[in-house]
Amino acid sequence: MSEVPVQRSGLNILVVDDDEDDYLITRQICNRIQEVKINVEWAPGYDPALEQISAGEYDVILIDYRLGASTGIELLREITPHTDVPCILLTGQGGREVDLEAMESGATDYLAKTELSPVVLERTLRYALERKRAEERLNRLALYDTLTGLANRSLFRDRLDRELSRATRFGHSIALMFIDLDGFKTVNDTLGHDVGDELIKVAANRLSACTRQIDTVARLGGDEFVIILAGLEDTHEAIPVAERILVSLSRPFHFGGQDVQVTGSIGITFYPDDSNDADVLIKNADMAMYSAKANGRNGFELYRTEMAIKAARQLDLQRSLRHALDRNEFVLHYQPQIDVTSGKVCGVEALLRWQRPSGELIAPGDFMPVLEEMHLINDVGDWVVKDACKQFRSWWAAKVPVPRISVNVSRAQLRRRGFVVTLKECLAETGMDPTCLSLELTESALIADDVLADTMLREITALGATIALDDFGTGYSSLACLRDFPIAALKIDRAFVKGLPDSTADAALATTIVAMAQAMGLRVIAEGVETKEQAEFLAARGCNLQQGFLFSRAVPPDQFVEECKRRGVTDGPI
Repeated sequence: MSEVPVQRSGLNILVVDDDEDDYLITRQICNRIQEVKINVEWAPGYDPALEQISAGEYDVILIDYRLGASTGIELLREITPHTDVPCILLTGQGGREVDLEAMESGATDYLAKTELSPVVLERTLRYALERKRAEERLNRLALYDTLTGLANRSLFRDRLDRELSRATRFGHSIALMFIDLDGFKTVNDTLGHDVGDELIKVAANRLSACTRQIDTVARLGGDEFVIILAGLEDTHEAIPVAERILVSLSRPFHFGGQDVQVTGSIGITFYPDDSNDADVLIKNADMAMYSAKANGRNGFELYRTEMAIKAARQLDLQRSLRHALDRNEFVLHYQPQIDVTSGKVCGVEALLRWQRPSGELIAPGDFMPVLEEMHLINDVGDWVVKDACKQFRSWWAAKVPVPRISVNVSRAQLRRRGFVVTLKECLAETGMDPTCLSLELTESALIADDVLADTMLREITALGATIALDDFGTGYSSLACLRDFPIAALKIDRAFVKGLPDSTADAALATTIVAMAQAMGLRVIAEGVETKEQAEFLAARGCNLQQGFLFSRAVPPDQFVEECKRRGVTDGPI
């Protein structure tokens, strides 16, 4: 049979039947359907059907059950894995077993030839096509992100596997990019989810515009995207793409008459340079992306082996920290605060340390961010307050009357409405005099929610405890904090002490801070004092309360007692 090009007008049907008379009857019935123009082609057997199906474009295929030495069931089993065209099985006699066998083999429907009529066939064709469209819709839902229309996680993984196979075959490289929108959460929280969704859609369009037709852009969820750059001859080809993405994402987004600004952090890994395993490449790109965020955001990072080492250490920290509190691995060290006019101890700051089973003593800067990520900061923070109060009471019981103890309180603790209740219970349980307790807070903890912070601080001071503003001068609203909150003391940050007395700028700032604190009736404490010259400069300007390595490092409780005995303690808080 000579091939005739199929005209893409109306409905194109292929009839597979080894009996020409039956084919002509089927064609005649098709032609009597008035609702749509039908173009009918004939495949007179199994092999011609395979050839025509692979070469032609059909909307529906009608297959006779009997095809000489073969059957329509066999043909269905061969073609349905490779085509999404609806297939309807025709037979001279009906039967439930044949019906079930046809459907299991991939048929969309089943018709007995004795029941064939224009009405029945038209209804069956419509059902087959509607089912195909429904399957396409379901398939799209299963493989594409409903918000952006990009590939979803499932389709991304399938394409990554396929591109890896193709790259192996042809000797190409692949770049895998993980992209996270910096500042998206703030937009979502302040302007609402509708604006957030619109931003995600526009960002998806911008990412697609930065890539080629052969690349894959997918959304994994939230504000996380991934891009597969396929068929690279050189890995350096990925760099200009990353730079274009950064420029594109940094342009303002316009919503409702206002500009919204976000940026992107990108992690990049390469096949085969970094790995030939899909799961490893995904982890690599993810680690590189988090490295880009840690290094200031609005940039990209290429995966490096040391990132995996750092990630492994981070995972070890997380696993160990999860049980550190239960295993009593946290300890407090104490740094004396000195009244330089007398040389005596006038207070002490409790500082958290993590004593690992190996004996390694870890400073808070190495594990506090992990505690925050794991949402353990409140539990550990509560423990710190309670243990510091217990230790303070034990010193007094041992005739070491330290005037005041300072404890750091995190932003997470301050934002927890039950913190004041916990503090009140702690004071009652330990018998701690609240007037001897100073809670140190950073400016960021106060401005995160100023209304809640003001309420909490006034409840804390009502108990008798005092509030000290830590790291004073390093934020943007330190003066506003002094004005708006019940602050009793401020601590000059070590950043302004380090350059004394030689730095003109640090000298001017330190002098101004001390004078302002005195004018407002606030205690002022300089931290990070390491040299005699720094101590003398500060004392000459009226800052007599100091702490730092010049006097003592943070030490265990028994060593702090020795320091108190050596120096003596002031009579009451200063």
